[in-house]
Amino acid sequence: MLTLLAMLGGGGADTLFLKVLFDAQLFVVELAMITGIAGLLKGGEMQKRMLSHGAAILLIVGTVLLSIGAAIL
Repeated sequence: MLTLLAMLGGGGADTLFLKVLFDAQLFVVELAMITGIAGLLKGGEMQKRMLSHGAAILLIVGTVLLSIGAAIL
């Protein structure tokens, strides 16, 4: 999925706005993965919960960005 998004952000979009939109979506999804992994590795339950909620919110934001980009494309 990330490879597809990188390809869309790099070459599939004609306008600068779409390229920035897909690159932002890719960045948000990667940040969500890092946050989720950090949540798995942390020791305290409260930190795990906060990081997993943060990762879920980032995934939702990334999905919305992808939907907007796909609707425009």
